[in-house]
Amino acid sequence: MENVHVQTSFNDIHVVRVDRSLPEPGYTFAGDSRYVEVVYVGVLGPSATVIYRHLYWTAHPAGSPVEIDVAELARATGVKTAIARRSIRRLVDFRFAQMHGHELVLRSRIPAVSERLLCRLSPPVVAFHHASIREIGRAS
Repeated sequence: MENVHVQTSFNDIHVVRVDRSLPEPGYTFAGDSRYVEVVYVGVLGPSATVIYRHLYWTAHPAGSPVEIDVAELARATGVKTAIARRSIRRLVDFRFAQMHGHELVLRSRIPAVSERLLCRLSPPVVAFHHASIREIGRAS
């Protein structure tokens, strides 16, 4: 697994670095893949998905620290500041990110959705999930 480190108190976020040292078992998808948007939006919710994608797109290619203020993050993603903070908490709750002291470690590779969560999603989303897994299988 590749991680993007973000230092945060949920008020000020400082993206620190990209870390590729923690492997994620099973099938994974890049943070900018359609899989995150199509499949996980029904799990995380639209605001948390947009917040995740924005943090990923901001931090991942930067290669050096990038400062992000939660209020600015909220404006950039079209949500209120309280929603941005709640979305960051959802990212932690759903393991898209982890807290390490005052640091939020944002995953840049996301595991395939679990069977438990998959059964809650609509048939077209489930079909997209299975097609995505088959595509990864062909590529390996």
